[in-house]
Amino acid sequence: MRGSTIFTLLLVLNSLCAVLSTNYHFTFHVKLHCGIPYRKVGYNAQFFDKDYMWFNSDDPITEPYKTVAPPGDIAFKAEGMLTGDEWLTDFFEVKMVLFHTCTPSGKAMAVDLVLYPWAYNHYNLEDDKYYRYEFTRNITELSGDLVQPARLDKT
Repeated sequence: MRGSTIFTLLLVLNSLCAVLSTNYHFTFHVKLHCGIPYRKVGYNAQFFDKDYMWFNSDDPITEPYKTVAPPGDIAFKAEGMLTGDEWLTDFFEVKMVLFHTCTPSGKAMAVDLVLYPWAYNHYNLEDDKYYRYEFTRNITELSGDLVQPARLDKT
């Protein structure tokens, strides 16, 4: 019994080291549309891995992307990296936290867009992983917590 306990412990530690040594690279191609004519719009967007453990805050994946854009569409690319995830999870639940002024009054709105599908991280742990998300969203007067369908490519 003692030998199997030690073997199990070594197996868990080995798996943990493999997960922690893998780099997870993310690229986000985003197109946002504001339907308010003749108004410049302020944006502040950042991507996070949503964590559920009470003692663990969400992990930032990218730096904030801030700009003021002319009326219409804005497209941007954001890149970032994580070195692991919460223990006992096998996917990243990626969300974009967005503050914008795409409202008739120009008042700032906050929205959390949880990207779907999730980025699973349990395959082939020896190599770096690359995830590429792409999505378009109309953000006119958008606020709250929403699910955002996205295209996900992973290698």
